[in-house]
Amino acid sequence: MRKIDGKFRIENEKIIHPSGAEVPEDEPLFLLRARDQFSLEVLNNYLKICKAHKCTNYHIEGIIRTMDEFGKFKREHPERIKQPGITEGK
Repeated sequence: MRKIDGKFRIENEKIIHPSGAEVPEDEPLFLLRARDQFSLEVLNNYLKICKAHKCTNYHIEGIIRTMDEFGKFKREHPERIKQPGITEGK
């Protein structure tokens, strides 16, 4: 079983919410990778929006954990950080 973040996981090729419910296959998703040079900036802006709208501490703490993990990855693997789309799907 592969975890996506602090909440979601992949199980038997399905994306599972912490409640155990499957994310429907017809629901669009967006994957943000730690190697994307803009990922921390995106997450920081998302965190600001969530705080402004008084999202739950559970959600805010999950974003902060993800930001910490992304920051650690960037520090430990600077050679893997890249501009998104530069490989053009190759």
